[in-house]
Amino acid sequence: MPNFSFTRQEVEAKAGVKPWTLQEQFTAEIKPEDMGNTAALYARAAGEAESAGELAQVASRLGARSGGVDGRTLLDEDGTIKETARGLQGNGRDMDGVVRYLVRAMNEAIETEHNVHEIVYNVDLPTGDPGVEVVRGQEEQGAWNDWATWGRGLQAAVNERNAAGNQVNHLMPLEVHGEIMSNPTTRSIPSSGTNAQGGPIFQIPESIAEEIRKEHLEVVVDSAKSSHSHVNEAINSYRYQLAQYGQELGDLGYDLSEGPFGLFMTQQQAAYEGRQLAAELAKAHPDKNLILMWTEGLEAIARGIYEDMRDGGTPSRPMTAQERAFLQTFYGQLGIDDLAELGELAGDRDHPGQASPGLAAARRVANGLMMLTNPDAGGFDPATQGNQLPASLRHFVYDYEHTDLFAQQPFGTSPFRHEMERFNGFGDLMATASIAPGDRFATDMGHAAVEVQRQTNMQYTGSHEYTPNRFGTGLLTATALNHEASAGLLNDGDFRSTFLGTFWENSNGAAALIHSGTHVPQGVDPNSAAARPYVQAAYNLLHDAPDSKGVITGDLVPPNAKALGYVDQSALQRAIGNTALEYMDLIARPSETSGLRDPHDPDHPGGFRNLFELSTPDREALFSLMNESGSTVRNEFLDGVTTWETKTAYNAFAEPGRPHLNTALDHIGRIAGTVQHVGVVADTEGPGWASFRSMSSVSSATSAVSLFVPPTPAKLALTAGSYGLGEMIRSQIPTAAEIDARQQVALEHGDMPARTAVAQAARMAGVRMPGHQSLLDPSTPGATEADIRARVETMENNYDIKYLTEAYNDANHT
Repeated sequence: MPNFSFTRQEVEAKAGVKPWTLQEQFTAEIKPEDMGNTAALYARAAGEAESAGELAQVASRLGARSGGVDGRTLLDEDGTIKETARGLQGNGRDMDGVVRYLVRAMNEAIETEHNVHEIVYNVDLPTGDPGVEVVRGQEEQGAWNDWATWGRGLQAAVNERNAAGNQVNHLMPLEVHGEIMSNPTTRSIPSSGTNAQGGPIFQIPESIAEEIRKEHLEVVVDSAKSSHSHVNEAINSYRYQLAQYGQELGDLGYDLSEGPFGLFMTQQQAAYEGRQLAAELAKAHPDKNLILMWTEGLEAIARGIYEDMRDGGTPSRPMTAQERAFLQTFYGQLGIDDLAELGELAGDRDHPGQASPGLAAARRVANGLMMLTNPDAGGFDPATQGNQLPASLRHFVYDYEHTDLFAQQPFGTSPFRHEMERFNGFGDLMATASIAPGDRFATDMGHAAVEVQRQTNMQYTGSHEYTPNRFGTGLLTATALNHEASAGLLNDGDFRSTFLGTFWENSNGAAALIHSGTHVPQGVDPNSAAARPYVQAAYNLLHDAPDSKGVITGDLVPPNAKALGYVDQSALQRAIGNTALEYMDLIARPSETSGLRDPHDPDHPGGFRNLFELSTPDREALFSLMNESGSTVRNEFLDGVTTWETKTAYNAFAEPGRPHLNTALDHIGRIAGTVQHVGVVADTEGPGWASFRSMSSVSSATSAVSLFVPPTPAKLALTAGSYGLGEMIRSQIPTAAEIDARQQVALEHGDMPARTAVAQAARMAGVRMPGHQSLLDPSTPGATEADIRARVETMENNYDIKYLTEAYNDANHT
């Protein structure tokens, strides 16, 4: 017997599409039989939740404890949910809006599932033709009908032959009439053998059965393609509408990633939204509002996991398996160029300097990558699950050595420039992130940033078209969101050496890494074990940075890069200077050796538990590096030093009994002497290198510190930063233009700036001069060196200045 059964599997394989499978998967995704009960949960939750943001959580909680609800009263006759049902009214306009959109989303799902079932099993709704399941049954029956005509035709031909008797050769082939696809046709059928009496045997050959089967199967296959196309259209229309509802719900504060209505977070929805995003990005002029809509799911997951997504954030819970699968599926739709294009959109040219849709969408995508690669947030661990990460991400962070950036002699070629632009786009993308990366991913990004930067810096050694690198600074900016990982990188000797020996077209990312890794985070006790990695990173940075002075100052940068303005080390220089200012209390300590001290060192009882010391040569090397930095950075640093001196002196004078005054003066003198020594040495090595401090910096420092002096009779000590000068005082330092203007009344030699700063601090702390005369401000018009010196010496009669001058002279050994 021939086989005229066309299985669904066979049809789908032949058609290359799967209408039955797609319909079954969609029904399993929607679960229409549960939709009424889901609506009932929201109806109850709408009456209990205090805000739209709580609605999903309350509905989930009710679903978990209710043991079942009956939502039949909320359904219309057609199985959809009554949008006007009394139970679906919330507390307030936003709640009503959320419930209204949820009901519409549920009904959209119910109706689409019904239509998809109809397209496959009954009527192909867009055309009115029978559905593929109907056609399959029809064509199976049609094949049998065709086969039956050949059976009848063969019998008729045999009967006709027999009736002819001996007038014909009975072994001759028979002319048999039958039908294929209901079309009459005739075939010559030879005998297939003889019977026991020697007569011929005739039977319909298998080839005719195969032909019948083939023709009818083609009809089913064509129907399958049509049904699949229309099913796809219906589902895509539903998914587009669902994405729109999701955006509206997100704007109303509803958490799409929670609640019993989980259709926003299915893998199928993720794949659709990822594909739509990729398709939009491929356009010459992408619609940024659509791009924002296609990333709403990413934002929903982030909002559900992070209570605060600013400045790093800490996960409040890990992702669910569904949320992680959503991210993995979504990013699986995005290619290398898609991620790069998102970075380009982050710098939205239509909204310069504004929070634009392009920037918001890029930040969502970057944050999603941070979550997907962070095991603490429920994502994958790159160290052990790297094969689960998107190929597009791996291209930039893990497989960069196999790209055109590292091809043999790539510089200046079109492939190199094209690849560099792609890397730049990805760097721009990651720089928008507001969620901190996991420890391993942060570390991997840091290494990728430096390695790619060093490779692309080699382009400046030749004469060809250059493509500046933004990738490195972008990845370091993202890395810096993880403080622990940043400290870990700076405490890695190999990384630190390479990092400090690398020049940057834009060193903002390098600066961000330094600040993140050396500044003890808010809420961490500076004297705790948790703070030790940051103090260690600060020591390692300040101790090792002078070894790379030529690169950090730009002296050893390739001339081509400098001449064309492709190098800017100022942010890096400033970050090193800021770190030195923050830890100046430790740098100022006398020591013959450098090192991170044992927190229980018996030689320093009562001191900082986490501390380091720099020897005189290492301190001088650090100050020499800052002296040879750019003029603006250098002046900022020197003004910062004076502010530190003023703050340190003020605290010592304001402390009851002044038990630490002599130590403070010793430290101030040591730093002042180091500044002077470095300036003198630089001046002897060539004109233009000297950078003696001006007395105007004392006025600047006095103004800055006075802003934080408590307005009370009792002078209280100032606290700023973990160890030394903090961001509050640091931010009051004047601009370069202001500094230059004050240079006109500067006294540019000796220990007078430090002594004046101490005298001003003493005055602010309440130390009174004979006759109650005020100390002359160094920037007062017409002030002379003699005027200021006389006032300072008068003030010094109230305390022992020798500790400052002795330390100053010891440090200024020129």
